[in-house]
Amino acid sequence: MKEDTQKYIDALRTKTPSQETKIRALSGGNQQKVILGRWLLTDPEVLLRDEPIRGIDVGAKYEIYQLIIDLANRGKVVIVVSSEMPELLGICDRIMVMSGRRLAGEIDAEEATQELIMTYAKQSMCNFQNKKKEASQMKAFANIKSRYAEYKALDSADKVKAWKEGLINNAIYLLIIIAVIYTYTQNSRFLSVASIVNIISLSAANIPIACGIAGTIVLTGTDLSAGRVVGLTACISASLLQSVTYATKIFPDLPVLPIPLVILIVIVVGGIVGWVNGFFVAKFHLHPFIVTLATQLIVYGILLMYIMLNGNNGQPLSGLDKSFKNFVTGSFLKIRGVPIPNYVWYACVVVVFMWFMWNKTTFGKNMFAVGSNPEAANVSGVNVMRTTILVHTLAGCMYGITGFIESARIGSNQANTGLNYECDAIPPV
Repeated sequence: MKEDTQKYIDALRTKTPSQETKIRALSGGNQQKVILGRWLLTDPEVLLRDEPIRGIDVGAKYEIYQLIIDLANRGKVVIVVSSEMPELLGICDRIMVMSGRRLAGEIDAEEATQELIMTYAKQSMCNFQNKKKEASQMKAFANIKSRYAEYKALDSADKVKAWKEGLINNAIYLLIIIAVIYTYTQNSRFLSVASIVNIISLSAANIPIACGIAGTIVLTGTDLSAGRVVGLTACISASLLQSVTYATKIFPDLPVLPIPLVILIVIVVGGIVGWVNGFFVAKFHLHPFIVTLATQLIVYGILLMYIMLNGNNGQPLSGLDKSFKNFVTGSFLKIRGVPIPNYVWYACVVVVFMWFMWNKTTFGKNMFAVGSNPEAANVSGVNVMRTTILVHTLAGCMYGITGFIESARIGSNQANTGLNYECDAIPPV
């Protein structure tokens, strides 16, 4: 018995003072090797290995692979459950892809590639999600009926308990309704068309920045530089779209640029800042709080230098061209004589665009995968670094759009434009 034990200690390169050493005194990787050796000593007919090389040093991986192959050659059944595709491709005769709680496909080793495995996995997951969505829609009304029937079957004490739980679970909505009713009783104009449009307009102004920060939050991070990027892009927009007749125009010889060109410029500027954030977060594994705090200060410094150009000496950038103000704050639709600003519709376009990016593209699926478990996403073939950089870059582009809108909305842009805007954008997310 000792000879067999020593055989597997040597084969698995288990680091232990002796055979009598207690397993709890060993490191995690060596404990796993001992467990594997213990089962191999029983000469099993079927061996199930779940993530066989996790926690094991690189030098012992080959020996474990060789043991698995030797067992298979001796007619034993070896089942390997693994998320390491190179491992599966190297030691398996058949690969069965599981995805969405079901068998997605079976592949012979000769035909198997990483791309084919991922194709099976993604197709199955998409089908599973679609079927789940259809089933949930069909069961919606049935659930309501069943819950009502369950409620009717309760005695009086349980009904009281159910009402208490319902009030606690929906307290935030009840408080909002109470606040609206109270405010309306104090000022009947609160629910007028003009008041509602004003509330929607104020919310719409923050939608692009909120959508941008939402992506970084999905990655379990945040972005403290958002407000300063909004301020920088707002001042850039104002400086490029000042009226040619304005007395203190920061660039006197520059004509009013085309609006699409200015939009492109601020998107690029915001995207560059976002790319820098994403690169340092992904490449050096720095916490987003630290990285974005640093870029916040850097962007603010750039903003201060920008508004000092051409003898402007930090004066507010105003005197915007009419075409710019009409493009952002003008209106082509009125409700009972109350105009709805154009930027409300631009915010709707941003929401639709971001919804499509997050839910209907590979990029969106990769973003949620990385936010859920970066290591598992990397094993599944997702480029974690590229996805992280793209999420932050897209967020920066959204900040640029917010700055463009804010520039015309507030009309007078200065160093404090965008200050703490991230604090207004994060809570709704």
